[in-house]
Amino acid sequence: ETFITMFMLVDDSIGHILTFSNAGHNPPLLYQKNTNTLHYLELRGCALNCLPDSSYTISKISLQPDDFILIYTDGLTEAVNQNLERFGYDRLKNILSDSGYSSANDIIEQVKRELTVFCGQIRQADDIALMVLKGKRISDKVKTGMF
Repeated sequence: ETFITMFMLVDDSIGHILTFSNAGHNPPLLYQKNTNTLHYLELRGCALNCLPDSSYTISKISLQPDDFILIYTDGLTEAVNQNLERFGYDRLKNILSDSGYSSANDIIEQVKRELTVFCGQIRQADDIALMVLKGKRISDKVKTGMF
């Protein structure tokens, strides 16, 4: 009767390949500097413990210098302001669209600032956590943030 979402990410630091799978978690955002594009890593999968015989797809990508991935909990996009408007996916994408030259720490801080301004004094009902993975050597450039 309990379920959990999960996004799995494995870093091959020698080949600079990320292998990932998704079990019902929000789709991470991938920024690719060479094309200046920001898109979701849409990989469907049922949350863990929902269906007895679930299977999951695995995918791979290469993360180049100044590319980054933002992984976050749904508390970020579902955060509300005093008008009960959600922070949302579009607002998140707009914040990240010019972040190619920013460090992982700066990206986290920018999202935190924008979220704080948006929410004001409204107490949120869900946890908010995010992680940014940036560049070729992900193990050297990881920053996480929790609110």
